[in-house]
Amino acid sequence: MKAVTILSSEISEQRALQALGAGQSGEALMMYTKLLKDDPTNITFIYNLGSAYLLEGNYVKALEYFDKVIEKQSDCYSAYYNMGLCHIKLANYKIAADCFKKAHEGGYRERPDMYMFWGKAYKALGKFEFAEQAFVAAYNLSKLPEAIACLGYTRKHTDQDSDIFKVTRQLIEDNNTSDEDKRNLLFSMGKMLEDCKCYDEAFSYYQKANELVSKLPTTTYQMDDFENEIRGIKKIFTNDFIQSMQQKEVKDFIPIFIIGMPRSGTTVTEQILASHSQVYSAGESRSVTAIVRESMAMVQEGEKNYPEHIQELTFKQFGQLQAKYVDIIQKKNSSNKPFVINKMPDNYIYMGLIKILFPNAIFIHCMRHPLDTCLSMYFTNFERTGLHYANFTQMTRYYKCYHRLMKFWKENIAIAMHDTVYDHLIDDTTNQIKNLLSHCNLDWEDSCDEFYTHERSITTASSWQARQPVYGTSKDKWKNYTSHIKALTAGLDQEINHYESIAAENK
Repeated sequence: MKAVTILSSEISEQRALQALGAGQSGEALMMYTKLLKDDPTNITFIYNLGSAYLLEGNYVKALEYFDKVIEKQSDCYSAYYNMGLCHIKLANYKIAADCFKKAHEGGYRERPDMYMFWGKAYKALGKFEFAEQAFVAAYNLSKLPEAIACLGYTRKHTDQDSDIFKVTRQLIEDNNTSDEDKRNLLFSMGKMLEDCKCYDEAFSYYQKANELVSKLPTTTYQMDDFENEIRGIKKIFTNDFIQSMQQKEVKDFIPIFIIGMPRSGTTVTEQILASHSQVYSAGESRSVTAIVRESMAMVQEGEKNYPEHIQELTFKQFGQLQAKYVDIIQKKNSSNKPFVINKMPDNYIYMGLIKILFPNAIFIHCMRHPLDTCLSMYFTNFERTGLHYANFTQMTRYYKCYHRLMKFWKENIAIAMHDTVYDHLIDDTTNQIKNLLSHCNLDWEDSCDEFYTHERSITTASSWQARQPVYGTSKDKWKNYTSHIKALTAGLDQEINHYESIAAENK
């Protein structure tokens, strides 16, 4: 992300500007702070100090200075652009969209990246028509392949003869298209072909996309290590250990954890609960992994990984971790709602630790047919990558680990949780929502039954689906791909039988 800077002619200012242009945020901050101290009304210094904070990643502080710029010069439309960047990073998508709109209205229209960010903000807000317009504008300005890839997700596509299909194919076949852009385009084409019910062709594009994912240097997820981690969790987190370290409840703070596999219905479950007047959602917050890292630093040796190091923590240190989690989560809970959601699906790995920190924690376990879940993962262009998303063999091992650990929590540890079964939610939506609210000790509110009308930002791969009423087209999608997933079907036979027996209970 590159901030727009204001040029200056003074020699001392030139050094500061050079540092900013070179990405040396620390040096730029130091110099502009000194310059502004000597000349506190200089709008150039104020602006570029904001740019330095933006470059550093201190978005709140950057906004403080860009606000001052607007106070002094209301027609500085590049400041609105930079403010939009800050709000994107802070997940304030509505404010970000408004900032980009003001920049655009002021004639600031030549930056394709502004339209890309603007489109992503609209997409997060569920304003897909506006998102499409922004992505088209970005492409018209610069022919960005990313803009075309994003257009695949702004609507349901029905016409393979449309321009979007033609341009996407051309870019995929172009040798000048980078692997990153090609990967994004392949995923997008797969999705559009699936919209058109061309399942075999769609799968071929998804397969090519995942082949590129497998080549990424960040794709280093080691399943042997994860399987050892699961064994360690089952050994360490006993009822006796959890109870001996369990903290007191935090007043007026009731954490809700929506857990399960990715693409198992976690986003729609979150949207249902977040539509309640007493519930705030922090989305897919990484706050649990943040306190896990902090807990590892508390252990003197510093060489043990999760979960082995957990046994060396003291009761007091667990209390410190509890306070840290609450502090992280509550910073964005401006309305101080008592029920606070964290919907990071992978938190099922940390349920024992969570139960120590929050004895009143509410767990919602989302379950979907294993083949639908795994295929949906395979079809999703995740920001975080791993072979357990891109390779059916590794995916099978990962799913089995998840299934074993959830079985352990349910059968061996005193952790109450509510299973939200995807098939049940589709077939009996209102009653399933009532059961969900009851488990959370929340009174019925009609808004929860009309969750798809709730205005809040959604940045996960399910942003489109969570804006629609619960529908059956995403159920049993795997049946369209049976010839492509024989290995997956064979590898997960026990897990499939287990889910299908649970799903049948509601029929």
